[in-house]
Amino acid sequence: MSVVASWTIHQTEVSVHQDQDRLKFSSKSNGEMNEGHLDLYSYDTASACRLIQIYHSVIETHLKEAIIASSFLPIFSWDKIAVLRDDRYLKAADVQVALFGRIDREARKILDAHWGIYTDSNKSSERFEIGDAADGVTQCLQNAPISDAANIEEMTQFANFFTVVLTLYPDNKIQSVALLKLWKPSASLFTSLFDRFVVLDEDHWAVTVVSAKDYSCRCCEKGIIPSSGHALIAYEGVKDGRQFRNFAHITTQANEDDPVDRKRKPNEARVNILENKRIRNLINGPTWPRPKIDVEKMLIPIKEAEKKHLYVPFAKTKDICAAIAPTATLAASATKVASQCLIVIVSIGCYLTPASTAMAALATVARTYFCTTLWVVPPILLTRSIRDNLKLNADRLNCVHWMKDQLPASGIMISGPNNSILTANGFVEYLNANPGAVSIRGQNI
Repeated sequence: MSVVASWTIHQTEVSVHQDQDRLKFSSKSNGEMNEGHLDLYSYDTASACRLIQIYHSVIETHLKEAIIASSFLPIFSWDKIAVLRDDRYLKAADVQVALFGRIDREARKILDAHWGIYTDSNKSSERFEIGDAADGVTQCLQNAPISDAANIEEMTQFANFFTVVLTLYPDNKIQSVALLKLWKPSASLFTSLFDRFVVLDEDHWAVTVVSAKDYSCRCCEKGIIPSSGHALIAYEGVKDGRQFRNFAHITTQANEDDPVDRKRKPNEARVNILENKRIRNLINGPTWPRPKIDVEKMLIPIKEAEKKHLYVPFAKTKDICAAIAPTATLAASATKVASQCLIVIVSIGCYLTPASTAMAALATVARTYFCTTLWVVPPILLTRSIRDNLKLNADRLNCVHWMKDQLPASGIMISGPNNSILTANGFVEYLNANPGAVSIRGQNI
């Protein structure tokens, strides 16, 4: 038997030996010898020996906790590692990552899990705690094929469903380790440009609600609220091995190359798809992974409306200034009537009373007039008129309402907010603050 690696743990000599195609471990203390066999998991003997050697210091930490068979070999290991830097995934050429833990075969779970990270440039390894497990790690720990019947092929294929992602501090020290669950084993890593932990492929796309925050369009502007934003549906996926990102929205901007669009009415918006266009200063809500077929269902009527010039009417009275305008007219009429009554009253009073009494009466009437007409009547009229106008506007479309109407076709249902007039920026903020307002077909978000 040849020695693969050895350690001294609290005056106990521990070693791993290779015996043909099997690995054994032994511990010797005070002349007493204990031995056991190692579970090779998904490794052949040569690969297992190499992992024990490169993770020597990590294994030493495990042995200080317990000298048992699960202290020696990682359950899974990956040599294709991605680094998330400046919101981009870069290949880490000199790093390997392994998942260590203790297998409970009866419960079919991996317990006491943590990472081992090996850096080839300085030939060193370190233990890294998992902390709050993300979705990919949780799926790996709970769904690994670790029954007695599992074989090397099953374990290897399962590991290939995941990609390891490292997040680094500015000094290049590791901040966190995550697993991304791929839709197909060993697939190329495509992720959403809005949420780097949402994985995309040919059959699995994603939908995100976004707002061009510094923009206001005629179909969503609020008049006295500048830069209320403009809502768009962003959808991403992979076609022919290439990632894409498109936007669907309604716009009042004229299409100068389309003679039909020149006849569009002033209060109509056209449906428009922007393909692979970069839009500045976007703020985004949650990103929802969706099957490609569901996203395409949503796009069918959108593309048809764009192609057939099926315009979307929006309310001319959508902004608050327009809602107030009828009220202002009503208040002005009330003030005019009150003024005329005041002139008649004052004229009759001055004729029938002495000058000093007439002046006192005039002052009293004037005070009453200004207090009642200017401070009581207009607010009552304004409040009622605005309420009536906003109630009317609740059934009118703007870019946010149009977007909310399209999303259910992709399996995304949004409840609220209750206010009838929505700004695009406000709607995105609402979604980010209220994840429970969104339900996805088949699950709750």
